[in-house]
Amino acid sequence: MNSKLGEVGSFIHFGCWNKHLCINSDDSNPDDSGITRVMRGLRHFITEHKRDFMIVAGDNYYPNISKEKKDGIKIKIKIKKIVKKNLCSGLNCLPKNITTYLLLGNHDLEDNIKLETESTTCDYNDNLKCCILKFQQNYVKKNKNMIMDDYTNDTALHKVIEKNGNKTLVLMIDTNIYEKDSIKKFENCLKLLENYKGTNEGENYRQEIMEKHYNRIINIINKVHEMGNLKNIVFVGHHPISRYVRKEEGSQIKYVYMEDFGNMVMKVYEYLKGNYDINFYNLCADTHLYQKGKIKFVNGLVLEQHICGTGGTDLDAEVTVDNISNVNSNNRIGNII
Repeated sequence: MNSKLGEVGSFIHFGCWNKHLCINSDDSNPDDSGITRVMRGLRHFITEHKRDFMIVAGDNYYPNISKEKKDGIKIKIKIKKIVKKNLCSGLNCLPKNITTYLLLGNHDLEDNIKLETESTTCDYNDNLKCCILKFQQNYVKKNKNMIMDDYTNDTALHKVIEKNGNKTLVLMIDTNIYEKDSIKKFENCLKLLENYKGTNEGENYRQEIMEKHYNRIINIINKVHEMGNLKNIVFVGHHPISRYVRKEEGSQIKYVYMEDFGNMVMKVYEYLKGNYDINFYNLCADTHLYQKGKIKFVNGLVLEQHICGTGGTDLDAEVTVDNISNVNSNNRIGNII
């Protein structure tokens, strides 16, 4: 949230961060990685300026992609491994003097990835499926300042901020379920995350979990709304609803709309349709840059979105208002402002 320094109810949000080795030191070095510099600056900022809590919006680790030579040329191949000291170092670099909500991105739910090396800085040695997720769950249990949603604890799903008599409801959600091919990629890890005991599989399972998640959100909204003066609803997750993406300078700009995520937000808006004074926001990451925009939905909802995938990973090429004018899309909604 854009809050003035020292205001009650202000918090920090970022994602897409834990890539390369993070050196947990206050001494700067010209060879420091991006994540080392970002985390050092973050720790200093929190020490100097009070913030009530922090939300880390996923991609809390990027597996290494192996490279090999073919005909004398280095190429990327689809073999991913976990460098254990890097995974541990990033989490150890996070500030420990602030309550931190740890959300999950698509890379956190990757499956069947082996640990490349052992490390004396990590005591977690599970080399089984979903080991990135399992490591983070174990890490959160050991660090009392950290909270992760397990689909049962509503405390991990929301935070209410009250200022001048008005309330802001912050909803920390798992947006991976709204990605239509998430089942092909992450079904095992999603079921592990929510301790799933049902029998549905594939798309039936995804539909079930989306409905379960929506009902949890509505239950919390009802409780906060009954308290009166609910003025803002802020969704915080890994994925943008709508975005423009360009991975490399000079490459084609693509428009991406996450339909099921948009449908959920519109459904919440319809549920609250008599309360037009409630403002809607989405704070997210996934795209490796900062992008601010307003999304205008067909049912009248206007939502302000901030993409903050700038936590320390390699940045994407810049996307501006001028260079999106020729992007073709039949379902384009929203504008960058």
